[in-house]
Amino acid sequence: MKTLIILFFLACLMHLPYCAFAQSIDPIRFEKTARSTRKITNPKVLVATITKGKSGEKEKFDAIFNWVVNNIDYNYSIYFSSGGVSPMSVKQILKYKSGVCLHYAFLMDTLCALADITNVTVLGYAKDELFDVKDSLYMDNHAWNAVKLNGLWYLYDVTFSSGEVFYRYTKFSQAINYIIRHWIIGYKQVVIKPKPRFFFFNDCDGDTAAERQRKPIIKTVSYVKFKLLYHLLQKFKPRFVRDYKKNMTADYYLTEPELFAIQHFPDNPVWSLTATKSMQEFEGDSAFYYLNDSSFAHQNRQGRTCVECDAEIYMDALNWSLNMRKRSLKFNPHNRFITSACEYCIALVKFNAAKKAKDSLTKVTLLDTSRTLLNEARASMRQSVLNLRANYVSQKDKNMRKVYALMDENKAHSEFIKNQIARTNQETRNIRSLEDEINLRAKKTFRRSFTLNRLKKGKEVEISHTPSEAVLEQLKRQHQQTMLKADSLTRMFEDLKTDFSNLLPPLSDNLWKQVQIHDSLLRPIISSTNLRTKLLDNFKIEIVETRKRINWAESFYKLQSDSGLSRMSEKAFDLAHLILNVMDDRNRTMENGYKLKKQLIKYGALEPEKLDEHTTRMQQLNDEDFCWLRGKNSMYLRSLFHGFVSLKGRQREFEGAIRTENRVEGIRSRMVGAELSKRRKKYSRILKGNRRAVFRKAIEVKDYKKSYLDKLRKKAKKEKRRAKKKK
Repeated sequence: MKTLIILFFLACLMHLPYCAFAQSIDPIRFEKTARSTRKITNPKVLVATITKGKSGEKEKFDAIFNWVVNNIDYNYSIYFSSGGVSPMSVKQILKYKSGVCLHYAFLMDTLCALADITNVTVLGYAKDELFDVKDSLYMDNHAWNAVKLNGLWYLYDVTFSSGEVFYRYTKFSQAINYIIRHWIIGYKQVVIKPKPRFFFFNDCDGDTAAERQRKPIIKTVSYVKFKLLYHLLQKFKPRFVRDYKKNMTADYYLTEPELFAIQHFPDNPVWSLTATKSMQEFEGDSAFYYLNDSSFAHQNRQGRTCVECDAEIYMDALNWSLNMRKRSLKFNPHNRFITSACEYCIALVKFNAAKKAKDSLTKVTLLDTSRTLLNEARASMRQSVLNLRANYVSQKDKNMRKVYALMDENKAHSEFIKNQIARTNQETRNIRSLEDEINLRAKKTFRRSFTLNRLKKGKEVEISHTPSEAVLEQLKRQHQQTMLKADSLTRMFEDLKTDFSNLLPPLSDNLWKQVQIHDSLLRPIISSTNLRTKLLDNFKIEIVETRKRINWAESFYKLQSDSGLSRMSEKAFDLAHLILNVMDDRNRTMENGYKLKKQLIKYGALEPEKLDEHTTRMQQLNDEDFCWLRGKNSMYLRSLFHGFVSLKGRQREFEGAIRTENRVEGIRSRMVGAELSKRRKKYSRILKGNRRAVFRKAIEVKDYKKSYLDKLRKKAKKEKRRAKKKK
């Protein structure tokens, strides 16, 4: 009921096509106010103090605006109070230094009036954090002001200029995030060096001093220091709360009407000071998503002339209410709350006029009109209740659609990263098995060196009888083919080694680049999660633009993985196995050649020195094989292994980020649901209280009419009696 009464006399709303401009004015520069002024609760003394030495309407208004923005804070407990926004006197507002938009506007009206500045309160719609483009607005929810300076009208919102409401993690959630980021998740450098060779092995070809002084591969990787504590902390769901931050801004100081009308629009369109704009245009204006600091910084703060505004501020309560009812109902038929308020106000005026009327016919007519308007006000309130329920159901369904939309989108991202993790696991197993196989071959090569040493130190071959010429010729031909095959395999082996050695460094670089690419994949989803803590969702442009980067990063990541890393790694693995097979074939061929040479020497068809040369060659190739297996290639293989492990960790990190975002979205959804329930209860209580007030007023009018008619009947009876007595 209290809210209803305030809404009637605090607003003057009208719309006119602007016809004159003033020169663009500069934004206000906020200055600290004297601490002594905070103790003043008398508005006259306050205005005289803060406007002392100021000349002109503009300077006085700036002083008042600056003081209110500096000293009055927003109070959410009043906003969600059980009976709605209660009226507060100016002295109470100055005493407690807090209030809601209606109190800010009423305070500015009073202080400006004391400074001889024309200022009015404007009631209307303000798009908040729960609004989405094309939402239907069923009730006005905000109050701001219009001021007339030097003959021109300006719009401003002192509530938005004094601070902002934001959502943040609770201190407990902040502490958990800090512990995870700075204590649990750490970074370390992985230094990858070539494996040391055995001291009794001679340096092989290419193992020069410069080669031995080559720098190791150094990579920085993230790791979890305390896994048990990490998994325990992950079970705590992040929570965030609403908070108010004092943040003085000139964005809404004498704002450009076209810019102001993107986020604010009055019940009476005249007070927008812009060209004609319908409710559908206001609700569907996507420019709301693109409002930023740059938009307000480059605005033209120009005043407008408004003949209808000038006329409305001098209207009496009856004409103001009739005008407001007509214009507000035409602008937004969904908002029957302001309609009922106007009807109540008109009924109140008619009732008061009926009390003063002396003519009985006029009195009864006014009383009947008052009762009719009160019944219409009750009907409008009933419609407001229905609209409120419809709005609540619509907002609740929309909130759930947002959750399902994110879950479906993140399900696709989760499937993508699971496939990548499976591929990385396979690559890790491949590189591990390849490294194990190479180490096993190195051990075999090491043991083989002892066998070759024994062959070199063996007994000389004794010449025996000569076989037939056909057998000897066949033996020579077989020996020649074996040596040719050994030479061919040796050349092939060298070529393959060169290809493999040239392939490993770029493969390692590509792998670590792929690890770094995860930053571009991870940042958008972390940013999206942080935005959700501010109650933003998939319908807001910030989230939409951020999540586009996830799809772009995934596409680029998949392209890099398929075309670069996967193909190169498959080629490297196939090449490594081919090299090992060729090495085995070459060693077997060389051993067969050794046996054939030994047999030819035994038959006297070959010089004994050839066997020593062959044994020396076998030993040399064996040493080179060992150096190659234990050399720089093994270092790159270990770099690949650590790279795949790090890649898997980053992929798991992305998977965890998806789960975190799903949890935060669930919390956001619950907070929005709670906010919707609070608003529904608040408006329901207001409507219920106002319906009771209207009902009581209707009873009062009915009783007054009944008592008045009874008096008329009694008076008529007395007159009849007197007439009879005279006869």
